[in-house]
Amino acid sequence: MRVTLALLADYALAHDDGKLYVTGGGLHQLRFGRLPAVFERLCLALEMQFDPSEFGTAHVFAIDAIDPLGQPFIKPAALTVTSPPASVQASSNRTQLVYNMLNLTFQHEGEYLFNVRVGPEVQVALPLRVAVVPGTSTEMSALLHRVEEGFAAFGALDLDAAEEHFHTVTETMPSLAVAHNNLGFVRLTKGKVEEALATFKKAQETGFDRPELLDANMACCYYLLGVPAASLALYENCLTARSLVGTSVLHGLSSAGPFLVQLPSAAAYARLMALNAGWSALRAGQADKALSHLAMARGLAAIPADQELLNAIEELRASLSQ
Repeated sequence: MRVTLALLADYALAHDDGKLYVTGGGLHQLRFGRLPAVFERLCLALEMQFDPSEFGTAHVFAIDAIDPLGQPFIKPAALTVTSPPASVQASSNRTQLVYNMLNLTFQHEGEYLFNVRVGPEVQVALPLRVAVVPGTSTEMSALLHRVEEGFAAFGALDLDAAEEHFHTVTETMPSLAVAHNNLGFVRLTKGKVEEALATFKKAQETGFDRPELLDANMACCYYLLGVPAASLALYENCLTARSLVGTSVLHGLSSAGPFLVQLPSAAAYARLMALNAGWSALRAGQADKALSHLAMARGLAAIPADQELLNAIEELRASLSQ
């Protein structure tokens, strides 16, 4: 048995269809305002290949990590993978799996090394550099407080104040990607679409780690700017390659313009992306794709939703039936 693929990611899923679904993959660096710091979820995604002679055999491999001081960082894990019996016609000689590490506490700045061992041999060694964002802890605390004030202002629908808070943070610390994304979202909500798109691109350049949000936000911009082909491509990527982690708020599309949608789950995110992909396909003149995406959005009707979202789904159906 040998490891043919290994990467660290924000989120990964080894699906029954034989594919790895990864969000925020190829993670090589984490940046924190101060240490120690807790990272809620770090995923190690692996693909392993068996030789024909190994079918039906249980293979044990181990995962461990050391910190920049050379000390153990996680409790070593021993995992077992069993390939199909030789008597069974296997569809593939490869298998995928994901090892989830929750609430990791990083104490030191520097390089952490995650090892995958098969027997005594280290087959893969994945480095992860932890860096402290420039600035004193007091300065960072003030900036993060300003971000929270921006969230509060947005929640109170004071969009001007929210824009001012996030803009100040991006000017003070241009490397803080989340502030660029939040600023872009406020600008998009205010109808400043071209400015919003430029700001989202800045969030992308600075490494914003929520691609499922960034792709959806940029897609909405392209739709409103009259580039539905680009919008459709991004929304379809959200459906096939992205998944919502946690909760969020994004824009839904309708003939009356964008509207805010609360997303409590990954399924709610998928329904919204399907709806928006349907509107994008309709505007791009791809009726078949629009119908397919509409069917997906309607198929998730059991998920609770605001009336505005349900109206947008019904409106898309009516538009396609004309």
